[in-house]
Amino acid sequence: MLKEIKFKRKKYKLILTKHALERMEERDISRSIVEEVIESGDSLQKKTKGKWWVYKKIKGRVDNDICLSISIEDPNLIVITTLINWRPKK
Repeated sequence: MLKEIKFKRKKYKLILTKHALERMEERDISRSIVEEVIESGDSLQKKTKGKWWVYKKIKGRVDNDICLSISIEDPNLIVITTLINWRPKK
């Protein structure tokens, strides 16, 4: 069974792509950090409908914001990749 996660006050089934899992391992980002970023991070909608940047500074980490590229394909929230040292464009 897929884990449910809340994003923008709606519940989705969390799916991590193979690419996201590889980047998580490479960048030392745990599944619990991914869930924390989704549930309590800030977000920016991309130009493509249903695509988002979700990001958050994680206490205890020395890198800048951790960012996730996600796609909402109801009822799924798909994590496409994970990034570190990310800053939103102003």
